[in-house]
Amino acid sequence: MSSSRKNLTRREDFALCLRNKIYEDDDFKVFFVDDSSKMGGAFWGVFFTRKRIRKSVHRNRIRRLMREFFRRYMPEGGCVLIMPLKENIYRLKYQDFEKLVLNVLEKAGVNLVKRNLVKK
Repeated sequence: MSSSRKNLTRREDFALCLRNKIYEDDDFKVFFVDDSSKMGGAFWGVFFTRKRIRKSVHRNRIRRLMREFFRRYMPEGGCVLIMPLKENIYRLKYQDFEKLVLNVLEKAGVNLVKRNLVKK
């Protein structure tokens, strides 16, 4: 796996994160595992239920927003797994989405590192 792409892919990693819910509000549930030694680094993931976010177009838009967020910010260590709870999140512009997610992760106590993005 390349260092630029650190999303969760293995079922065991998801299961490890899901055992450790640390924060929940109206918009998101956040799961965080501080011990990254079991997975070999910092990882992120996002998951949905069709019951909460029915249209695949909306799920894909939220997935793209999350991918962009974690392209700019990375957990200092461990595994962050985020579950959006409301379908209307897909309507947010990226700047508003970023503020919302940063606020939620700050309340959850997840430390993030802002990446230096080089424009070509």
